Amino acid sequence: MKRLSRSRVSCIRWALLLSLLVLNLGAVASVQANSAATQAENSSQVQVLTPSAESDTATQRVTLQSLIEAGHLRINYRIAESALIRYQPITLEVEVATDRWFARGCRIETFDMEHAVVYRAADNSINASSLEAGETWAVQTLSIVIYPQRSGHLLLPELKLFISVKSEDNRVIEGDYHLSEKALQISVPEAMADIDQWLASTSLKMTESYLGLKDFYRPGDAITRTIDIRVDGAPAMMIPALQAAAIEGLAIYEVPSKIADQSNRGDLQGRRQQQFIYTIEKTGSYTLPPYSLHWWNTDEQQMETEQLPAFAFATKGNTVASEEAVAGDKSGRKALSVEQKLIWVGLLSITVLLLIVVWLFKRLCLLKNKPHHSRRQAAIKQIKMRYWQAFNAEDSASQLQCLYELMALTPGFVTSLNLAAVYQGQKHCLQTLNQLQAAAFNGTNITRPGREQARCLIDWFEQRQSKLWPGQHGVDFRLNPASSKTQARHDA
Repeated sequence: MKRLSRSRVSCIRWALLLSLLVLNLGAVASVQANSAATQAENSSQVQVLTPSAESDTATQRVTLQSLIEAGHLRINYRIAESALIRYQPITLEVEVATDRWFARGCRIETFDMEHAVVYRAADNSINASSLEAGETWAVQTLSIVIYPQRSGHLLLPELKLFISVKSEDNRVIEGDYHLSEKALQISVPEAMADIDQWLASTSLKMTESYLGLKDFYRPGDAITRTIDIRVDGAPAMMIPALQAAAIEGLAIYEVPSKIADQSNRGDLQGRRQQQFIYTIEKTGSYTLPPYSLHWWNTDEQQMETEQLPAFAFATKGNTVASEEAVAGDKSGRKALSVEQKLIWVGLLSITVLLLIVVWLFKRLCLLKNKPHHSRRQAAIKQIKMRYWQAFNAEDSASQLQCLYELMALTPGFVTSLNLAAVYQGQKHCLQTLNQLQAAAFNGTNITRPGREQARCLIDWFEQRQSKLWPGQHGVDFRLNPASSKTQARHDA
């Protein structure tokens, strides 16, 4: 019996192990089936163009072409400018429109162009929408700017345009659409025909600055010449580099140029900065060369020139170079510099003198006002103390007397006999004043103002206090008790 029970237990164990194994195999098969179904569903929803698969390529091209033929997709490829000029920007615009919506949008594949600079902005696409025949179309406009570097025939290569849109059944249709090449004819303005180095822009400014200037120099001294060129409507790479001419007796070091582009409200601005360091190796007189830069104004359609003058200097014991134009320009700059120094010294002296006069006047005013100001402050303090004593004693007439005395000590009200003028425009204070006058002259049954209302009347004088100038004094005016009722009616 023991052997029989042991055999039954072992059979049951093997049966459980087999059942667990079968369950695990079934779960693995189910997961694989679900994964395969998901991949099949995704592949049925998205059609991606794969150049390596010839059948997929044909299917995708047919799909894009069918959208174009059915009027659901429209592509417009154009050149914005009518006149194509050397160095002047030429804008290529590709407009893609669909009556559905974009999935991953559109983009133009990067390309190079012989004898031209291709400039791609960081954000070269514009999204918009339009209403056509009652239907809303999604529109994307892509733009690329090229700068032709020579005149004559220029071939714009075939462009590869990636398009990704969604169909009516929410399937993603995407692929490449090829834009045919274009032949461009680039011309040169007649005014620029004989000029070798120039550029085209809407605005150009060229400035310079110097470091290390002295009246006389010695061998080993250095002068740094910094030239800054800024253009509008062109990138910095289009600004030609200025060349440093060799000068005997000077060692020239050219600092690597700094070029930068920036966008100001959608307008492109380019900047090029060059630095030349001239170190004097031996005594003598020297002249740094002038610079001129010709450019074609695309707005005015005319040639313009920016120039920088020559700069002459000499070591100690030598005279400046004898070239008349350079000498005249140098002496003119020196004379102007001396005149400017004299003007600045005179202006500075006048300013210091005025400041001293103002300080002395204010000091005199303070000295004259100090005794009177101290007496006035002491009087005001005594009046305020009597005012609150009268308030605690419920003596409204004495409170009014204190207010009149404060009015007499307040500049601007020394000649006024009307308390209402003091609180003009202060509705709350005027109501409190009327209540105080009524309590003072019309009997004891009238409700007197509370402490906060009484504080409002006296605090208003502190806001009107100001410094007294020499000759401005307060009037020691006191209320006449015999005529207080008449004065209260006058105030009311």
